[in-house]
Amino acid sequence: MVLINHRHVILVFTLALSSTRLAMASHYDLDSIDLVDEAMVTKMAGMGIETTSQLLEQSAKSPKRLAKKLSVSVKTVREWRAFCSLLGVNGIGPKVAKVLTAGGIKNIEMLAKQDPDNLSLLIQKTNEKVEILGKVPEVETVAIWINSAKELTTKKGLTTKGKKKKGK
Repeated sequence: MVLINHRHVILVFTLALSSTRLAMASHYDLDSIDLVDEAMVTKMAGMGIETTSQLLEQSAKSPKRLAKKLSVSVKTVREWRAFCSLLGVNGIGPKVAKVLTAGGIKNIEMLAKQDPDNLSLLIQKTNEKVEILGKVPEVETVAIWINSAKELTTKKGLTTKGKKKKGK
C-alpha cells in the first residue's frame, strides 16, 4: 500500500501548473499600469505599442530606434523592457514588478539568480518603504517566480537584451 501525502500532491500540482502557465503570464495595457505618463502612452499608441508585450517586443528589435522615435534615452527603453520582462513571469503583475525594481531586482535575469528566502525578505522590506502591495507574497510563491524566471532565461534563452543566449 502506497501512502501519498496530500502536501506532496499539492506541491507537484503547483509546480506543474506553474511551468505550464508560463506562456500565459500576463501583459497589460500601458495606460493601466503607470509605467509611462499619458503623453508617452499616446505617443506609443501612435506607433502601435499599446501593451507591455508589444513594448517588450518592439524594444527588443531596436532599442536605439525606438528611443529615437519616442525621444527618450536608450537606457529608458531598456528599463521599460526589463520591467516588462518581469511581467512575463506568471504571478508577477505591475505592483510586484514595481516592488522588485524598487528593491534592486531590475530584470528577469536578476530574478532568476535570487534565493527565495532572501528575496522574500527584500520584498517585505522594500514594500514597507514604497507601500505598493497590500500583502507580501509567501516564500513558496517567490520560489515559484524564481524557478519560472530561470526557466524563461535558460530553457528559452531569453534575455532582457532581446537576444537569445549563445548555445541555446
